[in-house]
Amino acid sequence: MNQFLDFLTYVANNYPPAVFALVTALLGLLGFICLILIWLLFDYTSNFLRQSQHKKLRRRQSITDAMEIELLKRCRGDKELAIKLFRQTKERYPDRKDKEWLLYKTLGDLERGQATAPQDTPRKLTTSAKPQQQNNITLKTNGVLESKILRLLQGDRDVATRLLKNVKQRNPGQSYEWYLQKVIWDLERDRRI
Repeated sequence: MNQFLDFLTYVANNYPPAVFALVTALLGLLGFICLILIWLLFDYTSNFLRQSQHKKLRRRQSITDAMEIELLKRCRGDKELAIKLFRQTKERYPDRKDKEWLLYKTLGDLERGQATAPQDTPRKLTTSAKPQQQNNITLKTNGVLESKILRLLQGDRDVATRLLKNVKQRNPGQSYEWYLQKVIWDLERDRRI
């Protein structure tokens, strides 16, 4: 600072007043330009930080949206069940306010079987077909549902029969048509995933 004042005193004593006025005007202009540059740098930095925070929020929101969609898929489109499961997780961890973490935990609980998603069952039949009591079940060849199963499995009868037996073991007491619908529903669901 002293050197700057010494320079101004030197110019004022050794040069005509017009030169002194010109030097002080140039120094003032230089100071003004420095202030503008500092302001622009500050403004650019704050905008950059604001944009990066906004990008992080958008990225985080897109992750949260994807997790919500995944939860809805695992709940077979049942929004009320998805909300119920999310609220149960939220009640178990009241200190956690992070929605992303809570969704992650809900999805993990569903995967581990700690939360219950709807069963993989097709709609109930309205016909009054008698339930089958035998464990032996084979694929018959005379129906629309049977041919649809074979079409989905590229004609593999052994796999179709095995799937029917497995469905019958998991869900005893249903009609043959119900088992066929369940196998079709499971195959179509697995193809969508």
